[in-house]
Amino acid sequence: AHPFTISFCKIIVNSNNVENHRHWQCKEIHMQSPMIDWLRVDGQIAVNTVYKLENIDEEWPKICNIIGCKENTLLKLNNSIGTSYDYAVSILNDETIEILNEYYKEDFEIFDYDIKKV
Repeated sequence: AHPFTISFCKIIVNSNNVENHRHWQCKEIHMQSPMIDWLRVDGQIAVNTVYKLENIDEEWPKICNIIGCKENTLLKLNNSIGTSYDYAVSILNDETIEILNEYYKEDFEIFDYDIKKV
């Protein structure tokens, strides 16, 4: 793994570094916080449904129905060639995978994502 990747993984899981980094929004929840932290209010999940961007084509009609808007086709702009997942995995090593698996463990479980094995 690239040295920056290892350093970055260690920064996001070390709260002492988070509060001193200019990109973090606040001490409790920051840009790289597990998604579940953004969905909690007073320790409880505050939403009924979570829609995944990777399923947006299938989810969009449901979203339109819920919010009462006309269903239009979503434009896909700035699509990357290949997959972001493949690239992300290619720059990780066993150490960074273990760090990320542990840090985002609850997200993987709640949102039903597979944990990459090392």
